[in-house]
Amino acid sequence: MAEIDLTVVGLDRIVSQLQAANDGITGRVQAGMKTTTDRGVEIAKSEAPVDTGKLKSEIYGVPTALSGLVRSPTSYAGFVDGGTSRQPPNNYMGRTKNRLEPVLTESMIDAIWP
Repeated sequence: MAEIDLTVVGLDRIVSQLQAANDGITGRVQAGMKTTTDRGVEIAKSEAPVDTGKLKSEIYGVPTALSGLVRSPTSYAGFVDGGTSRQPPNNYMGRTKNRLEPVLTESMIDAIWP
């Protein structure tokens, strides 16, 4: 019989390098989410209809570690976006999401494979 014994040497170094790579990715993903959220605010403001300007002026973004929120808190924002029985939907937030999806995809690709 012949055999060889295989042992991983330096596993702690490999784990350390993987952890460092993960830390780098996490930081880049967080930065990408902030950039994407900021871009989402710009897009939403460009898509929002303007009557008095209040709706557009109150749109803001909240990036977190792994997500982002673009919000239009004006009390009537939902009615403008989704419509009512007397007004058709404007769908400015839906258009914002459609325009933002490729930005987010590119941002995450850049974060993972810089």
